[in-house]
Amino acid sequence: MDIINVTSWVGILALFGGLYCLYSCIMMKLKGEINESLLLNKEARFKKCKDKDAYIKEVFPAFLIFSILTTCCGAIDMINTFVTPIYELYVVSLILFVLGFVWFMTQSKKSRDRYY
Repeated sequence: MDIINVTSWVGILALFGGLYCLYSCIMMKLKGEINESLLLNKEARFKKCKDKDAYIKEVFPAFLIFSILTTCCGAIDMINTFVTPIYELYVVSLILFVLGFVWFMTQSKKSRDRYY
């Protein structure tokens, strides 16, 4: 199996996962719909939110930044794999993605603990 075929799936998953997160983020902001599978753990899914508007206001910035980082990382990976090698930008995007992921997880846990 060719290594390019294996790694290309990572970029595709990251791109479409990031787009799905962006969609969920927009729906959360516009319609107040919280994507439970992305933002809540199993225990919190069955609990009632103490203040839904405050939760959305608190988690939205971190969710938006994480969604953008994921989408960009996936797009950069696909460009790097299929169009032209951009290794330095690819490595920077991976580092930013990992840092953004850790930050998003800590922020969402704090918000989840506070409101659920």
